[in-house]
Amino acid sequence: MLRCPVCKRLGVTVGTVRSAIALTGVGTDLMRCWKDGARAPVAALAAACVAAAVPPPAGDLIVPIPGARSRVSWRGVDGPSDLARLLARRWHLPIWPDALERVHERPQRGLSEAQRQRNAAGAFVARRAVVGRVVLVDDVMTTGATLRAGVRQLRQAGAERVDIVTFARVVTTL
Repeated sequence: MLRCPVCKRLGVTVGTVRSAIALTGVGTDLMRCWKDGARAPVAALAAACVAAAVPPPAGDLIVPIPGARSRVSWRGVDGPSDLARLLARRWHLPIWPDALERVHERPQRGLSEAQRQRNAAGAFVARRAVVGRVVLVDDVMTTGATLRAGVRQLRQAGAERVDIVTFARVVTTL
């Protein structure tokens, strides 16, 4: 397995970490429109962008990062689940939306990187055994804390390899 050179701070071994766009400028506007503006059609645009920018991963199944129920209800959209469902269709992979369960709903927004890492630790549990290569999908990667927590649970549940795909990501210089 490889370690993503840009995302060393994930702290776990993953296959690849790929995103369609940088979270800057128009990318930031799209994410705000999608997540805070409850614009469900943006999910189709996000999936099309990912499909155009990211080669289909060599995965056996797709698992979305579970959204916090209270924020999904408030927003009216579930970005990671919607994106995962659309990518599963495009890439002809089964989706396991119940492989991970969110066990606490403390928001990440507004926290420092260290606070995000602590907050995300223990946020998920694997609800079923996972075999093979998993494509973990989230709408946006900021510090990688949420994805790290998801990857750890999937690996503990038996995943051989976890590739990460997001629509957008914060890009930092090394």
